[in-house]
Amino acid sequence: RIIKSGEKFVSLMIVKEVGMTEARILIVEDDGIIGRHIQTILTRLGYRVLGVAASGQEAIELTNQQVPDLILMDISLQGDMDGVDVADFIRRRLDLPIVYLTAYNDEATLRRARISDPFGYILKPFDERTLHATIVMALHKHELSSLLKENEERMRSLVENQAEGLVIVDPDEAFSFANPAAIEIFGNPEGGLIGRTLAEFTTPEQFERIMEQTRLRSRGEKNSYEIEIIRPGMDARQIVVVAAPWFDKEGRFIGTCAVLRDVTEQKKSEMAEREQRALAEALRDTAAALTSTLNLDEVLERILNNVGRVVPHDAASVTLIEDGMGRVVRIQSARLPVRPQMPFALAERPVLRRVAESDVPIVLEDVQQEVEWKPAIGDWVRSYLGTPIRSHGQWIGVLNLYSAEKGFFTSIHAERMRAFANQVAIALENAQLYDEEQERGSYLALLNDLTQTAITAGGFQDMLEKMAAQI
Repeated sequence: RIIKSGEKFVSLMIVKEVGMTEARILIVEDDGIIGRHIQTILTRLGYRVLGVAASGQEAIELTNQQVPDLILMDISLQGDMDGVDVADFIRRRLDLPIVYLTAYNDEATLRRARISDPFGYILKPFDERTLHATIVMALHKHELSSLLKENEERMRSLVENQAEGLVIVDPDEAFSFANPAAIEIFGNPEGGLIGRTLAEFTTPEQFERIMEQTRLRSRGEKNSYEIEIIRPGMDARQIVVVAAPWFDKEGRFIGTCAVLRDVTEQKKSEMAEREQRALAEALRDTAAALTSTLNLDEVLERILNNVGRVVPHDAASVTLIEDGMGRVVRIQSARLPVRPQMPFALAERPVLRRVAESDVPIVLEDVQQEVEWKPAIGDWVRSYLGTPIRSHGQWIGVLNLYSAEKGFFTSIHAERMRAFANQVAIALENAQLYDEEQERGSYLALLNDLTQTAITAGGFQDMLEKMAAQI
């Protein structure tokens, strides 16, 4: 056809592409004369005709044997199956384009034919040009459909196997799509995520902050932020959200496309690294104190200060034990005044005795549930961590931590306290050695003074009187 457009003429013509004209076609026609006529036309056009089937069963058998590129299907066939039934059967097993041939154009026939999703519909009688054009378009449409399905499958596979969560939510943060990774991030809730809102997985305060980000997106802004969700079973997870707004053709904000990444383990790892670094620095500072001074009070204060850097608490104390008696030698607390502590019998503090005689730290999640607990520091205490202090295989004291929060201390805290308890033991050993050296120095100085007295005395009686006074 020649179409005039302005001063230009464009020639539109049907191009016989090599891939199209070499297509293999199966003809399903119960009228032998019409079938052979169609075969002659297709052969002349360059197509390869695989055969002419007169019944539905024959068409199915030929299709299974040779798998054509296209089927020309007459709706009226011999046998129990008509062309619509045969086409539906074939399409459920093979992805083949089917073009219907029929002498009927009533609405009921067309409605049934649409069920099998045909690629064309030719009314008899037809001319060669119409037949050829319909086949070319059907093959081309099928090629595009196959590419589309392939891309859709590739995209579906990408989305479903994506390690990060992909979701689509409406302006109220209700889920309309979620890939498997997103469902797993939210703890695989019963019934999935579709139709549920983000409000079901977080606190009201957190959800309001999320809605603030949603309002920004409604104005066209992309944003990235972090939220905390609470999964079934009260398991809290930290999630990074990278979100983009979604608008319809009229420019109305209709939702958000977002990528979700669970960073909970990463956060825990970073936190553990920071805590280990803080622990190393605290132990190094304490070690420096041990080598820089022999003042026991100063060293114990440094130790308790450094304990607070790695194990939070409301109060801490060091209790020394000797001959069945205990004495608090250092207290550090914002809740209690620091004052001298009177010695007490260890039997009066069963929990303290249990810690002192233990080889490992002891954690009490709720001291109010402990029958043996005696409130030595205040009724406000709810959880306790006691670490034995040992020197040369003997227990000499306890390093105590107290918290007003129930179940606050953990096994990780207990393990860290071992190192500080060892440093307390070293400090006590150093103090003891210093005291012994001081005493030995005084003793040697006295011996020297006595010797000088003996040498300079005016007589035996004078020497005895001066020595007695010195001693």
